[in-house]
Amino acid sequence: MAGFPRKYFARESETLSNAQTLITNLDINSPITAVDLHFEATNGATSGRNNYIHDKVSRVEVVDGSDVLYSANMKDAQAVNWYMNKKFPYMLIDEGADAVQREVMRINFGRYLGDTDYYLNPADFTNLQLKETHSLNIAADSGFATGSGLLSVIVHLMDGDIPSPRGFLMTKEVYSYTSAASGVETIELPDDYPIRAMFVHSYEAAIALETDLTNVKLSLGMDRFIPFDMPIDLLLAEIIDNFGKCEYDAKMLMLNDDTQDLFVALPMAFSATSILASASLLEVSATIVSAVGSRVTVQVTDHNTTSGISHTDYTTDVPFRVNVSGYLPHNVLGWVFAPVGNEDWAYDISTWRKGQLKITDGGAGAANRLVLQQLRSR
Repeated sequence: MAGFPRKYFARESETLSNAQTLITNLDINSPITAVDLHFEATNGATSGRNNYIHDKVSRVEVVDGSDVLYSANMKDAQAVNWYMNKKFPYMLIDEGADAVQREVMRINFGRYLGDTDYYLNPADFTNLQLKETHSLNIAADSGFATGSGLLSVIVHLMDGDIPSPRGFLMTKEVYSYTSAASGVETIELPDDYPIRAMFVHSYEAAIALETDLTNVKLSLGMDRFIPFDMPIDLLLAEIIDNFGKCEYDAKMLMLNDDTQDLFVALPMAFSATSILASASLLEVSATIVSAVGSRVTVQVTDHNTTSGISHTDYTTDVPFRVNVSGYLPHNVLGWVFAPVGNEDWAYDISTWRKGQLKITDGGAGAANRLVLQQLRSR
């Protein structure tokens, strides 16, 4: 049977040091379609407010000696997962005291799980390794408990009569910089393999994405061909129209005038249900009163029945089950130039001799990154 799937646990619930680079040998003979990294950590004794695993994993790489086949931080990896699958990978977000948080990211070597045209063939390499770098914030309040980090690495394999691959998807961060108050950042694009997809991350706390990033231009052949040159408002409209909303659930601790950083650049809906048990409270509600970029401020109000009904601001942490929806996961803009079945649409920079991405900055201080997904022939 072609492409018969199976899973191999390269690591299973292994304890992590609080900060380390962990190397896993991928000494496997079967074709690899994807690799999942399942992270787990337990909150401190007080809370895990605004403390998430995806912020603590700074780099995940697949290498063959000095040859880098995949490289991204966890936030960008999850955003790429969303653009490929129209959903976040599994996340169990719980900010409660001593609660276990779990998050997943997937390294795709095919256009989809079980792709028999594009996959990583270990026979083409000599020393495949997975490298993961993290630094967990250790604290009783708004941190993790020391020594509580765990990692499972699940390699998705295919066995059977599988044709030789056309190649594999090589996803890598290729450029990063901090935005300036104005000016154009010109990024020279690699010409080694065709570019299938492109992802631009731009984030500054409590600043709207469209403030720091005002225009994006893709230029090939010194402006002989310009696939797009668009101001940010039109660019956002196009990406939103192409990909739609992203959504996630979480258990969050909130009190009045609290600020929360959401996982989407443009929050659109926020639904919070209190799970505080109290005989004297009809309800505790949480409402967004302001939003700038992905940061929101919430009003938390209790509706008390002790002596008549009163409505007062609640200044102690309340647990809520929250559903968030919006646009641009983890502040990442995405373009997929070559959808499944149209791989010839990928931009082969070598045929144009030069390719450049030009990002116009509108404000200083944003962390900007460019991640490319290329169709690598070997």
